[in-house]
Amino acid sequence: MTKQITVPEPIACTNVATKEPLKRLVQEAVYTGEDDKKRLITPAVFETDEPWSLYRALAIFVGQRPEWQKPLSKSLRFSAFLTKLDEVKVGKIVDITVELWKQLRDTLEDDDFEIPYPYNLQLPPLFNAVLLATGPVEEEEATSTDAAAADKPEVKS
Repeated sequence: MTKQITVPEPIACTNVATKEPLKRLVQEAVYTGEDDKKRLITPAVFETDEPWSLYRALAIFVGQRPEWQKPLSKSLRFSAFLTKLDEVKVGKIVDITVELWKQLRDTLEDDDFEIPYPYNLQLPPLFNAVLLATGPVEEEEATSTDAAAADKPEVKS
């Protein structure tokens, strides 16, 4: 069984206070000397951070977690899903196995899943695309519904 995720629009993150696009460090500053005699030789280089796609957010914030790197079978399934996701345009639908979706959902809803500030204020709508995946009714839900229907007496006219 599979579920379907609609690929959301990328989100361009901004500085919460200034509303300017976030910058990311491209090259560290180079200094000479130590402590009081420290002098700047080359300043740090920053560039505007590109918009965050669902692919990029999942690859960075989920893919780098240890539980998604081992076992290898889980890592390979996740990588295959990310590869498929990277090729899909915004608004299109991508399929994900129910097993992989459940693991991804559990990670995203886990108490220790953290996104650093200020991304934690702006990126959660990307993850909603995964959490709100559509698909067939899960077997557990279907079984409980069938059991509830079996408890009701059948009415014949």
